[in-house]
Amino acid sequence: MSNKLCICLVLSVLLSNCGSDDTLPMVTISINKHIFMVEVASTHEQRTKGLMFRKELKENHGMLFVFPAEQYLSFYMKNTYIPLSLAYISSDGKILQIVDLKPLDETPVYSKAQARYALELPRGTFESLNIHTGDTVTLPDNLS
Repeated sequence: MSNKLCICLVLSVLLSNCGSDDTLPMVTISINKHIFMVEVASTHEQRTKGLMFRKELKENHGMLFVFPAEQYLSFYMKNTYIPLSLAYISSDGKILQIVDLKPLDETPVYSKAQARYALELPRGTFESLNIHTGDTVTLPDNLS
Protein backbone atom coordinates (compact mmCIF):
# COMPACT_ATOMS: atom_id res chain seq x y z
CA MET A 1 0.00 0.00 0.00
CA SER A 2 1.42 3.40 -0.92
CA ASN A 3 2.05 6.04 1.73
CA LYS A 4 -0.45 8.39 0.06
CA LEU A 5 -3.20 5.78 0.13
CA CYS A 6 -2.43 4.91 3.74
CA ILE A 7 -2.53 8.60 4.76
CA CYS A 8 -5.81 9.08 2.88
CA LEU A 9 -7.40 6.12 4.65
CA VAL A 10 -6.31 7.36 8.07
CA LEU A 11 -7.58 10.88 7.33
CA SER A 12 -10.94 9.60 6.08
CA VAL A 13 -11.47 7.61 9.28
CA LEU A 14 -10.52 10.58 11.44
CA LEU A 15 -12.67 13.02 9.49
CA SER A 16 -15.68 10.70 9.50
CA ASN A 17 -15.94 11.22 13.26
CA CYS A 18 -15.76 15.01 13.02
CA GLY A 19 -19.44 15.29 12.15
CA SER A 20 -20.61 13.15 15.05
CA ASP A 21 -21.93 15.11 17.99
CA ASP A 22 -21.58 13.39 21.33
CA THR A 23 -22.70 16.44 23.26
CA LEU A 24 -25.82 16.02 25.32
CA PRO A 25 -28.43 18.68 25.99
CA MET A 26 -27.77 20.74 29.12
CA VAL A 27 -30.44 21.89 31.56
CA THR A 28 -30.44 23.79 34.81
CA ILE A 29 -31.86 22.13 37.89
CA SER A 30 -32.02 23.25 41.49
CA ILE A 31 -32.06 21.57 44.88
CA ASN A 32 -32.58 23.68 48.01
CA LYS A 33 -31.62 26.85 46.10
CA HIS A 34 -28.39 25.25 44.80
CA ILE A 35 -28.13 25.47 41.01
CA PHE A 36 -26.59 22.73 38.85
CA MET A 37 -25.92 22.48 35.12
CA VAL A 38 -26.51 18.90 34.07
CA GLU A 39 -26.26 16.97 30.86
CA VAL A 40 -29.41 15.03 30.07
CA ALA A 41 -29.04 11.36 29.12
CA SER A 42 -32.49 10.29 27.92
CA THR A 43 -31.87 7.58 25.32
CA HIS A 44 -30.72 4.05 26.08
CA GLU A 45 -27.36 4.72 24.41
CA GLN A 46 -26.82 7.97 26.33
CA ARG A 47 -27.76 6.37 29.64
CA THR A 48 -25.48 3.39 28.96
CA LYS A 49 -22.45 5.61 28.26
CA GLY A 50 -23.15 8.13 31.01
CA LEU A 51 -19.95 9.70 32.30
CA MET A 52 -17.71 6.85 31.15
CA PHE A 53 -14.14 7.66 30.12
CA ARG A 54 -14.22 11.21 31.47
CA LYS A 55 -11.45 12.36 33.76
CA GLU A 56 -13.14 15.39 35.33
CA LEU A 57 -16.47 17.04 36.01
CA LYS A 58 -16.82 20.77 36.63
CA GLU A 59 -18.09 22.03 39.97
CA ASN A 60 -21.90 22.31 40.01
CA HIS A 61 -22.10 20.11 36.91
CA GLY A 62 -23.43 16.60 36.57
CA MET A 63 -25.56 14.21 34.57
CA LEU A 64 -29.29 13.61 34.82
CA PHE A 65 -30.49 10.23 33.60
CA VAL A 66 -34.11 10.29 32.42
CA PHE A 67 -36.10 7.08 32.15
CA PRO A 68 -39.46 6.64 30.37
CA ALA A 69 -41.27 5.65 33.58
CA GLU A 70 -40.62 4.95 37.23
CA GLN A 71 -38.83 1.64 37.70
CA TYR A 72 -36.21 0.02 39.89
CA LEU A 73 -32.84 1.29 38.67
CA SER A 74 -29.25 0.20 39.08
CA PHE A 75 -26.00 1.95 38.28
CA TYR A 76 -22.37 0.89 38.28
CA MET A 77 -19.10 2.64 37.45
CA LYS A 78 -17.61 0.64 34.59
CA ASN A 79 -15.02 2.83 32.80
CA THR A 80 -15.99 5.79 35.00
CA TYR A 81 -12.97 7.49 36.55
CA ILE A 82 -14.69 10.32 38.43
CA PRO A 83 -15.80 9.72 42.04
CA LEU A 84 -19.54 10.37 42.02
CA SER A 85 -22.57 10.58 44.27
CA LEU A 86 -25.87 9.37 42.86
CA ALA A 87 -29.40 10.40 43.79
CA TYR A 88 -32.38 8.32 42.74
CA ILE A 89 -35.32 10.67 42.15
CA SER A 90 -39.07 10.08 41.78
CA SER A 91 -41.28 11.47 39.00
CA ASP A 92 -42.28 14.39 41.22
CA GLY A 93 -38.65 15.31 41.93
CA LYS A 94 -38.33 13.86 45.43
CA ILE A 95 -34.89 12.45 46.27
CA LEU A 96 -35.48 8.83 47.29
CA GLN A 97 -31.92 7.70 47.96
CA ILE A 98 -28.36 9.05 47.82
CA VAL A 99 -25.32 6.80 47.46
CA ASP A 100 -21.60 7.32 46.89
CA LEU A 101 -20.05 5.46 43.97
CA LYS A 102 -16.44 4.31 43.60
CA PRO A 103 -14.57 4.86 40.33
CA LEU A 104 -14.31 1.75 38.13
CA ASP A 105 -16.44 -0.35 40.54
CA GLU A 106 -18.68 -2.65 38.50
CA THR A 107 -20.84 -3.66 41.48
CA PRO A 108 -24.44 -2.60 40.74
CA VAL A 109 -26.03 -0.12 43.14
CA TYR A 110 -29.79 -0.71 43.15
CA SER A 111 -32.50 1.78 43.96
CA LYS A 112 -34.58 0.85 47.00
CA ALA A 113 -37.70 2.28 45.37
CA GLN A 114 -38.89 2.90 41.85
CA ALA A 115 -37.38 6.07 40.40
CA ARG A 116 -37.77 8.04 37.17
CA TYR A 117 -34.49 9.96 37.33
CA ALA A 118 -30.95 9.47 38.55
CA LEU A 119 -28.61 12.39 39.17
CA GLU A 120 -24.83 12.03 39.27
CA LEU A 121 -22.75 14.81 40.81
CA PRO A 122 -19.14 14.91 42.02
CA ARG A 123 -18.85 12.72 45.12
CA GLY A 124 -19.67 14.56 48.32
CA THR A 125 -21.70 17.33 46.67
CA PHE A 126 -25.00 16.30 48.25
CA GLU A 127 -23.41 16.00 51.69
CA SER A 128 -21.45 19.27 51.49
CA LEU A 129 -24.56 21.19 50.42
CA ASN A 130 -26.76 19.57 53.08
CA ILE A 131 -28.97 17.86 50.48
CA HIS A 132 -30.77 14.79 51.80
CA THR A 133 -33.37 12.18 50.90
CA GLY A 134 -36.79 13.79 50.93
CA ASP A 135 -35.52 17.05 49.40
CA THR A 136 -37.02 18.08 46.07
CA VAL A 137 -35.18 18.57 42.80
CA THR A 138 -36.68 21.27 40.59
CA LEU A 139 -36.55 19.87 37.07
CA PRO A 140 -37.45 21.49 33.73
CA ASP A 141 -40.94 20.71 32.47
CA ASN A 142 -39.73 19.55 29.04
CA LEU A 143 -37.69 16.49 30.05
CA SER A 144 -38.39 13.54 27.77
